[in-house]
Formats: sequence, structure tokens, C-alpha cells
Amino acid sequence: MKFTLFVLFVSLLVSCKKEKGDELHNYLQGKWELSLKRASSFDQYLPASNGNLLEFSASSFFRYSPNRQTQTGTYTLTPDSLFNRQGTKVTFIANDTVYSRFLITSDTAIVFFEYGTNGDLSIYKRWK
Repeated sequence: MKFTLFVLFVSLLVSCKKEKGDELHNYLQGKWELSLKRASSFDQYLPASNGNLLEFSASSFFRYSPNRQTQTGTYTLTPDSLFNRQGTKVTFIANDTVYSRFLITSDTAIVFFEYGTNGDLSIYKRWK
């Protein structure tokens, strides 16, 4: 009886995590425009309609810079934490290149933190 309850409980936890991941996949789908890039504590603000876009589909991504496609590939989402904050590790796979960013979402933007840096980040806002 206890084993059955344990299996039921673990199954419930796994299904809840998958649902949360599905919500994030759905939220990311569409085009996002780069609005701020921070590197080495230097902030570069970009104007609206600057052509630096990141587009997500269910499992693929497309990067445009400015207005021409510069990279395409697939991505995966994994729960993670950085700076004691819960978020998601996004792993981008494009040709022979694999890289990861820490993702935090808000109602109007997504923020990518670069691992192993002093707070380098990119902020994207939903594009039209």
C-alpha cells in the first residue's frame, strides 16, 4: 500500500513538472527583440525595431541580426538556479555549437544570463 502511494505521489510530481515546462515552451514561442545587452558591466540599449531577433518554435530557434538569419538550431529547457534564483537552463544546439544560458521570464520580457560571467545578460522583449 505504501509503495503504491509513493509511486502515485512521484508520478504526480513528474506530471506537474512536465506541465510547467510545457507552459514555458508555449510562452517562449514567437519572436523576441533584443532591447539590452550587458557585457563587462557596460549596458548597451538598443532601439525598438533594431532587427536583432530571437524566434522560438516548439523545439527550434532562429537568431536574426539585424534582420537576416544568422543562426538556427534546436533548444532544450531544464530547471536550474543561478544566484540563488530559480529559473531555466536553455541549451541551444546549432550545427557544431552548443551553449547554455540561464533564463528568467517576466510578463513582457525574457532575460538570458551568461554562465561564468560577472552578470553579463541579454534582455529580449516580445516582438509584435
